[in-house]
Amino acid sequence: MLALPKNPVEKYQPPPPETFKTFGPVEDGIAFRCDHLSRPFIRMLYENRRLYKAKDPVYEKKITKVLDKSWDAIYNYYRKILRNRRLKRLKRKREKELAKKPKGKALEKIEQERKERLGILSTPKKVFLPEKIPRKWKALEELLRDIDRLALPKEYHIIPPREVGVVSKAALEYEITEAIMKLYTIPERMKGRQSDPCLGYVKKSALRATCSPRVEKLAQPSFSAREAKKHDEDKYDPWVISKNALKYKPSARILELAKPFERE
Repeated sequence: MLALPKNPVEKYQPPPPETFKTFGPVEDGIAFRCDHLSRPFIRMLYENRRLYKAKDPVYEKKITKVLDKSWDAIYNYYRKILRNRRLKRLKRKREKELAKKPKGKALEKIEQERKERLGILSTPKKVFLPEKIPRKWKALEELLRDIDRLALPKEYHIIPPREVGVVSKAALEYEITEAIMKLYTIPERMKGRQSDPCLGYVKKSALRATCSPRVEKLAQPSFSAREAKKHDEDKYDPWVISKNALKYKPSARILELAKPFERE
């Protein structure tokens, strides 16, 4: 009785292992892709065919066969479509060019005319040089006549400095003209004007002016209905302190600023 456990616990049993579905062998349907992948690149085939074209014609034929097989590969499917379109366009263009050519002339004659035309166009353009200016020659005896005069240094005319306080001769001999005399005289309309204005002078028209009611109304300060009662000229007292100012309680900062500044 004492050997029996009070709280029996069942023995742990691990869950059954999960079974995974195994894959079978790879199907043989993908074998053609491996065959296509083993074919060389088209660019390398074109390059080799260009190099061995003149050296080994047999090798060139073999490369051409491999090239046709490479174009049929699945990896070149889209490039082959673009190539066929480009070849069709070139074929149509070639047919149009052949249709435009004249039927009466042979290809050899056309080629000969083209070469002659290119030869004419390739010749350099004729450069027209300027005309030669004929030179005039003098005898040695004529040249020696002026050799002493030409050997002399060039003369420079230097203006002497003016003397201070001396009136020039041209200024003393100057005669005034009519135009200068006309500009010098004061016109009649300017003679009646005062030279200096009288300060504080009021015009007679300003003294006779009367103020209109509209101007009087605009001259009054604008107040609201409540403020108008306060600013009545008969009841207004400028020395009365407002009620809000009497109720004001200064803050500690204002009291600190209100203290007089002590100076040494």
